[in-house]
Amino acid sequence: MKGLILGQYYATVKALIIYLIIAVLITLLMAFSGGESSGLLSLLIVMFAISAGTDNLKNEAAAEWYKYAVTLPVSRKQIVQSHYGYYLITMLIGVGITLIGLVAGSLLGNLEMANVIEAFGISFSIGLLMTLLYPFTYSVGADKSNMIQIIVGVIVLFIFFVFNFISLIIGGTIYESGGDAMQHVEFELIRQSIFIIISLVVAAAGYFIGLNKFKKTNF
Repeated sequence: MKGLILGQYYATVKALIIYLIIAVLITLLMAFSGGESSGLLSLLIVMFAISAGTDNLKNEAAAEWYKYAVTLPVSRKQIVQSHYGYYLITMLIGVGITLIGLVAGSLLGNLEMANVIEAFGISFSIGLLMTLLYPFTYSVGADKSNMIQIIVGVIVLFIFFVFNFISLIIGGTIYESGGDAMQHVEFELIRQSIFIIISLVVAAAGYFIGLNKFKKTNF
């Protein structure tokens, strides 16, 4: 499986470097500007970081690489695991860059701790939820990649907005309002922890669904 991950890396290394440079520039902007935009900027950093992995998925599927891959001395499970492995590596790099920017912004006095927790939680959780691209691509095919991205994007936004709506209603019953609740570190820590757990469960379910589909597909 290590060889499969390295293969994905070498196939996307130039694009990955460009994406990471953009991510670092956004991180600098976030660290020095701060404010309520930190959540969106953190998400952009992670989205750029994972683009190498998602680009590779589309390129492999479009080139029908799987027809060759299944003849290699590796199992279909290892192929799927290598996809998820490379994606998670790039995602964690993006999350790491994000965390550095958030900590720097906090130390510079541009970001409150509650904002740091919220931005980190959102970027990490949505990064996990975007792994749904894999089971959808295995099921539908790369020729419908634009449709897949739209569908997954809608699903991810739906999960985020529903969770955000419910959690802030609960926060409003504890504090003066949902907005006021977001300014409390304890509340944001619990809220984002729950969101990460939900995202992990959804991502894990997507992995097993995708693995089952990939095993059954006749390439």
